[in-house]
Amino acid sequence: MRRIRIMLSTIKEGFIGIWKNRSMGIASLTTISLALLILGSVLISMLTLNQAVRDIEGKVNLVNVYLEAGIQDKKAKEIQDIISKKEGIKDIKYISGRQAMENFSKTLEDKTLIEGMESAFPASFEITLKNVNDAEKYAKEFKRIDGVEKVSYYKDLIAKISNVSRIVKYAGGITVAILVIISIINIANTIRLTVYARRKEISIKRNIGASNLVISAPLIIEGIVVGIIGAVVAFLICYFLYRYGYLRYNKTVYGLISTYLVPPVMIRWDLLKIFVSLGIGIGAFGSVISSKKYLKA
Repeated sequence: MRRIRIMLSTIKEGFIGIWKNRSMGIASLTTISLALLILGSVLISMLTLNQAVRDIEGKVNLVNVYLEAGIQDKKAKEIQDIISKKEGIKDIKYISGRQAMENFSKTLEDKTLIEGMESAFPASFEITLKNVNDAEKYAKEFKRIDGVEKVSYYKDLIAKISNVSRIVKYAGGITVAILVIISIINIANTIRLTVYARRKEISIKRNIGASNLVISAPLIIEGIVVGIIGAVVAFLICYFLYRYGYLRYNKTVYGLISTYLVPPVMIRWDLLKIFVSLGIGIGAFGSVISSKKYLKA
């Protein structure tokens, strides 16, 4: 029972410290939440980009040849015959402008946005290669065919997505690291104010033989509580913003990079665990550093 009373008293002191220094506590909470929000954005972006790479890898042997606007059926047939005679071609599929428009309309919530815009969608050939390593070679050959407007292939898209993924990872990592440092400094400053406000109380505890652990425990609890609250706030904002974006733009994203966003329900608990763990770690670390510095005899 005595241990339980001590534990409850320690927790109570921690909450009292938060309330007394709430302005600094809010600053600490805000920086922790901001750091974790950016971290969450980076993690979700990385998951989406990695999934895009995996999905596109299954289509990497495809080359799309877009024809010039208003091309005649006879000319389109000639181009198809030229492409079909290439040794490395496994399959060729013709996609009309209307069909391309219908495929794109499936990614839109309001399909009336593209009504009457068939001319904006060129006819094309979807070509499957026998060897993915020939994609660049054939893309160059197809571009030289009269009547071809543009050629694209997924291998090139994978490289671009991978580059974006690396930029997001490093830029996000640096930003998060800076904000984590700021969070730790804010927590440490909050604890310093608490130590100063309780200097008489701490002096009395020392005089009756209390150890630094007993004195610093409420301070560490204070930092941990601020960290947990900041983590929960960041999680709620991050999760519901992502859920909104997922419901509204999932199909649009598929139309742009041929992959769907990661469903929010698949990542919410992992995201919450990461946020709370980091929030506790940041709060505890900042408190320990500060309490060690300012509680020296």
